[in-house]
Amino acid sequence: MVTDDVSEGDGMPPPQIQNLENLGFDVDAIDIELDALSASELEQIQAKVSLALLLRKRIQPFLSSTEVQEMNQDLANPFNVETVESRFLQWAATNAPWAPGYFRWYQAWSENEDVLSQYWDIIERCAKLDESSWTSLDLLLPLLSESANHARILSELALLVDDEGRQRTLLEKAVHQLQAKGYTIEFSSLKIIDQFDIVEEMQT
Repeated sequence: MVTDDVSEGDGMPPPQIQNLENLGFDVDAIDIELDALSASELEQIQAKVSLALLLRKRIQPFLSSTEVQEMNQDLANPFNVETVESRFLQWAATNAPWAPGYFRWYQAWSENEDVLSQYWDIIERCAKLDESSWTSLDLLLPLLSESANHARILSELALLVDDEGRQRTLLEKAVHQLQAKGYTIEFSSLKIIDQFDIVEEMQT
């Protein structure tokens, strides 16, 4: 269990380490005593905590996934950060293949909190898009290289949202036409392309 009864002075652990519980970490799962650690060991723990906090932020837009929820729970112990990151990258390869590329430009948006919040807002918007927009997200990747492109990125994302809206309107009309003919349609997937495939099968 973490203990923070350290003395004042040069040996005081960094604030993040002293306040692990307030940061959402499970202190009972972290079997360390801060006052028994060397400065280098404290630095290593600080690095783990910082990485875990960043990874928690990275996976937050995808918490609608049960798998990602489990990853988030495992991050309650910052020493799991490497394992959880590996699992997230494997998950993203199938469910958000654009995400790792977007994260590579994270540092370009780290100049201040306002700009950083713009970056995370972009990731949130992208995470809500359908799989049919993934190719377009790949094409937008070069714009992430500079935070000055923020307004243009938002404009392009708005176009993708509008395009998905048009696709869903067409899909809804097709479903209504089939229902009028007596068909019952149930979708097992939320993906637009999967739903269109089902509609096309029933139309033929």
